[in-house]
Amino acid sequence: MKKLKTILISFVCTFLFIAGVDASNSISVSAPSLAVVGSTFEVVVTVSSTDPLGAWNFGVTYDSEYVAYQSGRALSIADVGNGSKKVETYKYVFKALKAGTANIRVQDASMVDWDNKFHDQNPPIKNSTLTIKTQSQIQASYSKDNNLKSLSVEGYEISPAFDKNTLEYTVSVPDTVDKINVKAVANDAKARIKGTGTINISEGANKIEVIVTAENGSVKTYTLNIDVRDLNPITAKVDGKDYTVVKKEELLTELIGFSKTTVKIGDIDIPAFKNDRAGLLAVGLKDSDGKIEMFLYDEEKETYSVFKEIRNPSLNLLPVEIESVPEGFTKEKLKINGIECDVMKSDDLSDFYIIYAMNLENGEKGYYQYDEETKGFIKYDSQIFDIVKEQKEEYVLYIFLTAGIAGAFLLLVIVLGARISKLKKLLRKVAKPKTEEHVSSSQSSSEEKVSSHDEEIETEDDDDFLELKKKKKKKRK
Repeated sequence: MKKLKTILISFVCTFLFIAGVDASNSISVSAPSLAVVGSTFEVVVTVSSTDPLGAWNFGVTYDSEYVAYQSGRALSIADVGNGSKKVETYKYVFKALKAGTANIRVQDASMVDWDNKFHDQNPPIKNSTLTIKTQSQIQASYSKDNNLKSLSVEGYEISPAFDKNTLEYTVSVPDTVDKINVKAVANDAKARIKGTGTINISEGANKIEVIVTAENGSVKTYTLNIDVRDLNPITAKVDGKDYTVVKKEELLTELIGFSKTTVKIGDIDIPAFKNDRAGLLAVGLKDSDGKIEMFLYDEEKETYSVFKEIRNPSLNLLPVEIESVPEGFTKEKLKINGIECDVMKSDDLSDFYIIYAMNLENGEKGYYQYDEETKGFIKYDSQIFDIVKEQKEEYVLYIFLTAGIAGAFLLLVIVLGARISKLKKLLRKVAKPKTEEHVSSSQSSSEEKVSSHDEEIETEDDDDFLELKKKKKKKRK
């Protein structure tokens, strides 16, 4: 059937030709412009006409040195239309074999329309050429340009004036501004930019990083130091580090177990969070890099301290300074949930830690046992600790006893082994001469037996001889 179909199409394409009819016909090959060695890619051949297609045929050829046919329609096509179809497509999958330039072409093409208005033995053909490269060649061709063409903050001036080689800038804005719009354009359209758009800011210093990643992956970072001018800043110093008090509530993160409130600091109402049960008050402080963290504030002393909250599925604890260390424990530092805390480590149980902390749910202070493996806490009970310690001591004693018994048994085996070895040597020494004597006596006995036997045989022979002699004498007589 396929052969008959091919003959029919060839007949129609060869003998049906009506000249002078204006029709737009074409066959085109579509392939990617670039392929990676070892990868597969798709090629599409499209047959089209302004009039309904009647019949057509073509063959697909390619540079076999650079690409290989994998799957798809037949490379030699003879097909017919249905009276309405004006476009037909054929898809092929090829594999890139080696670096170079490959051509994929259509040849021996002809077309006939459905109504026999035209017969185009040489329709316009658009072939395809693609470049094949190795992955390393492609990466080597990637752009290394990670510069910015421009950088600005909408409505404000940056200092110094922008230069692609200058990486740090300063911008000053009024304290009434809480948002800015950062704009940047990459020098290379293929580069990616991160850190632009609308960004929230707060009083004091704010650091914004605009990161440019080139096509080849190299990165360059431009820094905008946004100085929000606080006309009446409240400064604080904690552990030798300078901070400013945050005056905007929306910049703070609400604390679990705390409720929103305000506190007067320097005659200014400052947003804060309060835990009535624990009797704690927390405010936000910002460092010179613009990082905001929560700190505990003592209204009476007007002092600040770090808020080291440790969250646990069952407990929410605030470590408290350890004033005295019970006997059997040693004070040391330990990181719990990323926070360095003072803990008490048991002198007898290496994995046993106790922390002194305030339960933020009820405000009560107490000792809690910390399990370093599960990262969990339980209320410390000295009786449980004594039981664990006692069990460990019993276990250690058991180990020592077992080791002692094993050692004694091993020693006994060694001693017995030595004695047996000596006994064997003694037996060998005693047994050696007896054996030689036995062999000698055996040989003598054998020789005596042989001699005796020979004598018996000789004696028997003599008796027979005498008897025979007597018989001969009688016959003579």
